[in-house]
Amino acid sequence: MATLNINYRINEERHHRCPVCWYCTVRCVCDLMPKNIDRDDLPNVKILLLLHHKEYLNAGNSAKSLIALLPEENIELYVYGKEGDFDRCI
Repeated sequence: MATLNINYRINEERHHRCPVCWYCTVRCVCDLMPKNIDRDDLPNVKILLLLHHKEYLNAGNSAKSLIALLPEENIELYVYGKEGDFDRCI
């Protein structure tokens, strides 16, 4: 059920929300955030970020800042309730 809800929200809100900060396009804060952190400054770790499906696309969720700041090689997003994501995370 959560997978259907997530897919619906993605399809309905993709035209109105920034894909990076998840705020509506009028209030996008991407220009205010620093660009990606230099990879040389990062320890050799990978962050696994597990969000509840109700937090996905929620502009008030601060965890999305990690997604925007870290290089893709250093972070993976999983959505609890989305089919298969929890199993892949653990």
